Amino acid sequence: MESGERVAFSDETKRTLSTTIRKVIARRGSKPRIRVNINWRVGVFVFVTLLLSTRKVFVFLSEKIDSSAICRFLRAFKRWVGRGRVYLCWDNHGSHLSKRTRYRAGKLGIHLVPMPKWSPDLNPVEEIFRQLKMFLSNKLFFSVDELKAEIMRFFERIGFEVSFDPAEYLS
Repeated sequence: MESGERVAFSDETKRTLSTTIRKVIARRGSKPRIRVNINWRVGVFVFVTLLLSTRKVFVFLSEKIDSSAICRFLRAFKRWVGRGRVYLCWDNHGSHLSKRTRYRAGKLGIHLVPMPKWSPDLNPVEEIFRQLKMFLSNKLFFSVDELKAEIMRFFERIGFEVSFDPAEYLS
């Protein structure tokens, strides 16, 4: 990646082993049967960051969402993005605003820009999460490793790049 100042949007979501049921294509009059897993507790946090200038997506998976996990995410993101200043726009989650997170971000040259409260519609990463949720629907997972592999398969399938224009998403 080139150096200079860049703007990125970031957010995280938790995907669990629980099966999300969506519409399925089935023969008229038949009753499709889908095996499901109902495990809401076990899962993985998916951190997604969208770099506006290139539409490239950075993905980081974590078992927890605390200031330590956020600091690991920030270090990995900065290695991915390279040298130069980065403005990272994200929500007001407690771990995003902690003193430790702000200190680590400052050391890495990442300027944190909190988004207005209760405004997920301003974050284009939410569209990526919608697509990921659709991709994972009607799939059965028995382990976190299977779930992680399927999440990464989604991002590999889209080439770690979004097809929509983030500027249009914000308008």
